[in-house]
Amino acid sequence: MIKAQALFRDLKPGEFKLLGERRIGKTGPYRAHVAGLKNSNGEIVVLIYHQSIQNPCELYRVRWQIEVLFRTMKTGGFDLEATHITEVDRLKTLLAVVAIACCLAYRVGEVVVEHKNPKLKKHGYKPFNTIRYGLDHLREILRTVLAHKNRQLDLLYIKINQELSKLLNRLINFVM
Repeated sequence: MIKAQALFRDLKPGEFKLLGERRIGKTGPYRAHVAGLKNSNGEIVVLIYHQSIQNPCELYRVRWQIEVLFRTMKTGGFDLEATHITEVDRLKTLLAVVAIACCLAYRVGEVVVEHKNPKLKKHGYKPFNTIRYGLDHLREILRTVLAHKNRQLDLLYIKINQELSKLLNRLINFVM
């Protein structure tokens, strides 16, 4: 019996190998197709799949992106579970809005990471994920816009009060 890790040790990051059908397990063995890939971090991922699946590594990549999206929606800045929404139509709408916001945050995060080039931690990862950088930047943009808007509203309020005072004084003078 050969350990799966040994079969994929020679792969370079980003490469994959399809082994075809193999016997799996020592006790109660079964037969299945096996593939392995080495991700960008050098970790080996072993996939066991049905023969009908054409490209298991690509399918896994897409599935993993969905997992990351849902993790982000639940705990990575959107806290989706805190809404306690259970009505199906509302939940669909919320998921759609959060998915769009997540994509926007990711794209903004890519730009932020490209410009800031954050220093990697000892484990080789950025201090925050790309979506977190995007959310923080979008939050700062909104904070700046709203602060500016509040100043504009204050000035408008003062101007309206001045005009109302003038109008009221004219009205008083007219009546008297």
